[in-house]
Amino acid sequence: MCGNSTAERGVSALRQIKFMKIIASNIKTVRTGIVVMFDTPVISMKMGLHSAKELEDWVEKHKQYNSSWTLTGYAIYLARTMLDAEKSKHKTIMLFSDGDEDACDVYDFGDECVKEQELMKKHTQSEEAKK
Repeated sequence: MCGNSTAERGVSALRQIKFMKIIASNIKTVRTGIVVMFDTPVISMKMGLHSAKELEDWVEKHKQYNSSWTLTGYAIYLARTMLDAEKSKHKTIMLFSDGDEDACDVYDFGDECVKEQELMKKHTQSEEAKK
């Protein structure tokens, strides 16, 4: 089996979900924002006060693993835009990824990821990690 096979990435994703559920169940209310890192990353939960129940519900709703591309640089950029708007001196990003380098492959059925390729060039993983 390939070291980065779909099955192994799926198992890793399930471990991440279990970890996120543990975190969510052990907090009261926390300022949280969530960037989802599948295909083109998106801000899925805007920064704000969210209860443990809201976070648990979010994890349950988004527990499916359906990633095919990796755009870590763009995900870091989105997370930073949320954090830059925050007034707090202490800010934390928790990044859950499949561990792959930024990649945008062609799907089996022929769709290319032109938009994603542009985002990868504009927000490279190595440059975004330095900021």
